[in-house]
Amino acid sequence: MITMITDSMIVILLCGVSAVVSAGCETPPYTALRNVKYIPHSKIEVAARVNCPSTEHKAIYVISTWRNETLVLCACEVVMFGGYCPEVNNKNKIQVNFDAPCHNLSSNPCPQKYNASQSFRFTGCFVIFGGIPSPKSLVMKNELLEGTIQQLKTDSEKRLSKLNRIIIEKNNTIKMLNNKINDEKEKFKQKEIIYKCVVASLVILISMMLCFFVKQYCCDRKSDESNDNKLLINCCEKYQTNSEQNQRMLLVGTCEGSDNENKSGDALGSIEGECLEQREVNDVSLEDDIENANDVPLEDDIENASVHTDIPSQNDGFDEVLNIYV
Repeated sequence: MITMITDSMIVILLCGVSAVVSAGCETPPYTALRNVKYIPHSKIEVAARVNCPSTEHKAIYVISTWRNETLVLCACEVVMFGGYCPEVNNKNKIQVNFDAPCHNLSSNPCPQKYNASQSFRFTGCFVIFGGIPSPKSLVMKNELLEGTIQQLKTDSEKRLSKLNRIIIEKNNTIKMLNNKINDEKEKFKQKEIIYKCVVASLVILISMMLCFFVKQYCCDRKSDESNDNKLLINCCEKYQTNSEQNQRMLLVGTCEGSDNENKSGDALGSIEGECLEQREVNDVSLEDDIENANDVPLEDDIENASVHTDIPSQNDGFDEVLNIYV
């Protein structure tokens, strides 16, 4: 009876011991890496990825208590019992996880007893319970990523080709607009030239018309002045003729009066001499009047004519000239 009790107690004690820390190591553990996504396959690869500064520490791959993350601790060596995966608890202590067995794995199962620093050899612990994707899932993800990348490349090529077409269309549209703008500019320049020519022609035409009207006005004015001068000359000639006739009449009357009085021949000769002298004086006065006809106003001509002739009827010949000057 006592033997049976002792054996059962030994079994209970062995089952209760899950991990034993190596003797003589007192350095507390610390977390070196979190959210590990790759498990190395050799000690050399582990040492290349994790460098623990303390010689007492080992790089140990463990799963989290919630079995959703893989971590790397630098801690003292721990001996694991029972064939379970190693985990780290909330107190940063390494222990076995009884909900994560590794002794029954199909690939690389763990033994009933092993050192925690060798846990990287049992990748099933971290693929199943540590959130690390399995090689198959990695292959599937890689294929999915490759397909996605290929699809993105295809879509990007399509978008680029579409953008190139749009850019070409926009460039063609811009070229067409530039051509239209250039055509409009050319048309505007042609119209501007035509308008300038029309305006210049109108200015020249108006200038020629003004010159013509001014010239015509000057010609008409000269013609009027010439006609007035001719009329004045005719009037003067008429006045001279009438004056000569009146003088002759006066001379004849004087000579007849002398005959009637029966004067002597000497008296008659003296009278005739006086008549001839008077006639010469009248002729000289008449020539002076004609020369000064353009300088002396018309009213003075009429008065002088009346003085020389002493005949009121001579003013009637100048009424037309007087009306023109007035």
